[in-house]
Amino acid sequence: MYGLGKPETKVKQFLKRHGKNQQWLCTAAPVNKDTGTKLCRDEQYYPPPTVGKKVLKALRLLDPNVKENDFWTM
Repeated sequence: MYGLGKPETKVKQFLKRHGKNQQWLCTAAPVNKDTGTKLCRDEQYYPPPTVGKKVLKALRLLDPNVKENDFWTM
């Protein structure tokens, strides 16, 4: 089955809860497809401040109360 067993980050889980996908994030943020993949699959990836700000702005379209600490720990 397609997609079975792939790792998911908190960002990916958040998107799934809100019925959105990685492609939506890449266009709403706007970030590169490779960056979107890292955000959704790599638990160790911490985005640079400029990318993190774009991603949070896009995620706040779905839930205005999200914070950076909900997805990435410093």
